[in-house]
Amino acid sequence: MQTPDLIALWRRGHLLFWPLAPLSLLFCLWVSLRRACYRWRWCKTYRSQVPVVVVGNLCVGGTGKTPLVICLSQLLQQWGYRVGIVSRGYHSSIQTFPYHVQPSDSAQAVGDEPLLLARTGCPVVLAPQRILAVQELEKFCDVIISDDGLQHYTMGRDIELLLLDEHHDSQYFCLPAGSLRESKRRVQSVDFVLSRHHARANVHHFAYHSTTLINLKTQQHRALVQFPLQKIHALAGVGNPFVFFETLQRQGFDVITHVFPDHFFYKISDLQFNDGLPIIMTEKDAVKCQAFADERMWCLPIQVELSDEFISPFKAQLSKRLSVGCPAVQSLHS
Repeated sequence: MQTPDLIALWRRGHLLFWPLAPLSLLFCLWVSLRRACYRWRWCKTYRSQVPVVVVGNLCVGGTGKTPLVICLSQLLQQWGYRVGIVSRGYHSSIQTFPYHVQPSDSAQAVGDEPLLLARTGCPVVLAPQRILAVQELEKFCDVIISDDGLQHYTMGRDIELLLLDEHHDSQYFCLPAGSLRESKRRVQSVDFVLSRHHARANVHHFAYHSTTLINLKTQQHRALVQFPLQKIHALAGVGNPFVFFETLQRQGFDVITHVFPDHFFYKISDLQFNDGLPIIMTEKDAVKCQAFADERMWCLPIQVELSDEFISPFKAQLSKRLSVGCPAVQSLHS
């Protein structure tokens, strides 16, 4: 069995991993107790003077948080807000924090997701202790978005957005028997639940759109529907690569898939397939291949479309928060 297959089984809480269930129970109890300590004010939470919006998920792995953060930042800027983004900076080599990510930085230095976010034009600040990034951004921003950090309770938040993946209903165990970071009851305490897959009450639907391919070497833009339907190499080092592959397959491409670990840093030898076929990858992979790209390499950016049923109450809740003050240090809201 290949590694991606094992990961898929683990995320779904397969019987293979049930012997780890006692450890999962202990982990779940510890997480619940930890959150209760913040809720009961036994542990302090830093609350910023500006609204903090957290985009997170319950499970380990990709659910599309970064594209949603990009979409929200663009939406907030359209509304006239100065937006800043907080990132943990996984796999970055930066040693001094808080660090302002520059669009000219390398992915090896700052991480792939922070670099992708910084290239949208929003200020992005890295810090493993996210409150340091929040304190830096609140000096010149009206709204702060945290890319991930739902379980980082030292960082106060005013609005929590939770993304559900397609396997949410089949996940029952916390780590290590399953991929849940917290009990599924956590869904009931967030402000907004979003999903591409689940149509149910209190879940806001959003959609992905991919319409344009961008050449990594020449920066040529080409409509996806105008790209020749042929055999291609599809490359993905993201949390859930199969969504990307399925997008290309639905378009009509004959896809040769190449799965790499999430946050994988590529060498040119990783992309030498010696057949001259086009290579299509995600934006997150593209920022790590830019330095050695050739004309065969294309990326397929993803755009998020939010529903009006989400945008209206989100805007109303944000406006309400902006109309009231907030002490600098306060316990996490219940």
